[in-house]
Amino acid sequence: MLDISPYLVLISGATFLTMLFVLNNILYKPMISFMDNRNNSLSSNESAIKACQEAIIANNNTHDEIIKNAGIKAEKLIHAKQQDALSKSEEKIQASKDGLETEYEAFLKELELAKGQLKTSISANADKLSQAINNKLVSL
Repeated sequence: MLDISPYLVLISGATFLTMLFVLNNILYKPMISFMDNRNNSLSSNESAIKACQEAIIANNNTHDEIIKNAGIKAEKLIHAKQQDALSKSEEKIQASKDGLETEYEAFLKELELAKGQLKTSISANADKLSQAINNKLVSL
């Protein structure tokens, strides 16, 4: 039958152990080291990505706040400018009204003066006018 040779068992065992030692140093340790380095690199990259995402969110919030504040400031500025323009236009309107009132009063004074002159003229020529009317009536 089969004979087990102790010499071959020892050589096979020694070869097996030698191969384990050689493969461990040449293949398994570098491969495990590479995988550990890769896992560490991936985890550090993931944490860097998370930090960048948090920074982006914080920056977006800051930008949104800045834009909101700028909108509020713009609305206040627009309101202030509208109020300023309104007050300036009211001043111009009031100045125009005052000027028109002055012109109107001057016109009324001239009109009263012309009215007085007309009355004086009519009074002075009333005799001539009544005589001319009488002459016309008589000729009819």
